[in-house]
Amino acid sequence: MRQPSMAIFAYLYEMVPSFMRRWCSRLFKVDTVNGYVERPCFMLLGFDAGEANRAEYSCEKGIENRFPLLEAEMSRNDCKEYIKLKGLPVPQKSGCFICPYQSVYQWKELRYRHPDLFCKAEQLEKRNMEYRKRKGKTPLFLNQYPKATLRSVVDEDQIKIFKQDEYPPCHCML
Repeated sequence: MRQPSMAIFAYLYEMVPSFMRRWCSRLFKVDTVNGYVERPCFMLLGFDAGEANRAEYSCEKGIENRFPLLEAEMSRNDCKEYIKLKGLPVPQKSGCFICPYQSVYQWKELRYRHPDLFCKAEQLEKRNMEYRKRKGKTPLFLNQYPKATLRSVVDEDQIKIFKQDEYPPCHCML
């Protein structure tokens, strides 16, 4: 079973994912899944041909990483076309709701479609910034824009023309 120490470390130090370190993928995806597989096994990872640089071929502790989309030289668009060909709906790109690599559009979409998760992201960002301030560290924001809180990234000063541009009310009290 996986060691909970990194998760406890992240909680105790009030950490959020950042561009500086990519610890969250390993902690919340790789280590979590590795804790539930029966060894020996193949771990099939869905990196498309455009993500070959992220692939780490390894065989550790009875788990061998394999990349079927890379082996088939399938791009993201190839995958979408294959899914459509099979008559299935194309899912949106996967990712955590607090991933700092999201675009402004994705943050706005999260705010619009899932205000509860956006609220949680704001709370986590605020908690992390308060922790860093107490420790005398510079603020670390949860998005890719320097010195910009999530709230400032999604709020727009322009007039909303269409009803769908308005965000639902946020109840997180921030």
